[in-house]
Amino acid sequence: MSNCSKYNVGLMLDATIDEYINFFENYAIYIHSIYFSLPLGRRFHTREHIANQFENLDNIRKFWEILKVVERYGIPLEMVLNTSDLTNKDIENAFELLKSRRVDIQYVNILDKYYEVVEKVCPTAKKIYSYNNFLNDISDIPSTHNYEYVVVGGKNIRNFRLCDEIRKSSRIILLLNNGCNHYCGWCKADIEHCKKMFEIVKIKLSVENMYAIQSIMPFEINEGLIPMEDGDLFKINCRNANFAYLNECIKSYVFNMNSETMINKESLSYWSRLAWFYDYFEVMNFNSIMDYKASLYQERR
Repeated sequence: MSNCSKYNVGLMLDATIDEYINFFENYAIYIHSIYFSLPLGRRFHTREHIANQFENLDNIRKFWEILKVVERYGIPLEMVLNTSDLTNKDIENAFELLKSRRVDIQYVNILDKYYEVVEKVCPTAKKIYSYNNFLNDISDIPSTHNYEYVVVGGKNIRNFRLCDEIRKSSRIILLLNNGCNHYCGWCKADIEHCKKMFEIVKIKLSVENMYAIQSIMPFEINEGLIPMEDGDLFKINCRNANFAYLNECIKSYVFNMNSETMINKESLSYWSRLAWFYDYFEVMNFNSIMDYKASLYQERR
């Protein structure tokens, strides 16, 4: 399967316009779309880091400049509306702001509860079922709601049966490297619960085993171990990282870089951003990780 036009990548504000141009010169061929949230206040952001960045007027000006660069490269844009307390008026204001800035989006990533108002305000934008809906079962997606894509991540990254069900009406966006603990019950619980569950599971499993389960390394998608179909996409979690991270992360997936020589604290973070792993990256055993990875697919083979 070709890597061309397969990656869904977050917009980041720590890079210059020239750095973005250089990035797109190298990777635009592999990028399907760029996702972003708008500078309309903290309630539009799930990440405090991004909300803080938008308190700087220079960053807001750069944000709009980056969107224009993205458009010049012909890369589709995706607006994210995935926080839980937006009003109908907030959503209307978001689309009005884009209109006033002459920014055309092709996709809108939403919580399902916003479906009707988004359909009313902008029926032409293709809708994406957000990871933040915390999907557990196909029945969670209303059959009357028409989603172009459904984001699959966390504990569902190898739930092949669920993905097959989703593909009956939508396509898949596989979240490659998100920072969710597979054992905490989604982020509806607080951060301390997430950490506590990590420590509880670590009593039973090695950190290498846990990492193998909660990461997607490049060979898993490039060698078809996680089956993807034409039209499916890969999502990279990067907006709370830095631009150097994005460059290295997408490079590792595009060029299938898995060798033991690149396994270090930084590279292991490319494939899982769960914070609790960071203290163990330098001592993890590469061969153990690969052995556990192999065991994940034995039944399927």
